[in-house]
Amino acid sequence: MPFDLRLIAFDPNGDRRGLLAHPLHIQAAFPFNDIPSLRFSYSTQAPGADLIATPCEIGLQWSSDGNTWFEFPEAGSC
Repeated sequence: MPFDLRLIAFDPNGDRRGLLAHPLHIQAAFPFNDIPSLRFSYSTQAPGADLIATPCEIGLQWSSDGNTWFEFPEAGSC
């Protein structure tokens, strides 16, 4: 089953800042019974780069249809 991923920036322990629509690279790991991890690259020239210019949390979401998005429950905000 194919699916899409997207990144959402949040204030630390707070409100949603917005969508990071143009990541260059996403690498996520969800090991069984362990702490998940997330690495990504984002150009400072891409739309939304200002959302991560200051400390923030990143949420990883997935969708199988491109319309309904779900956050990985194990990730919370990576």
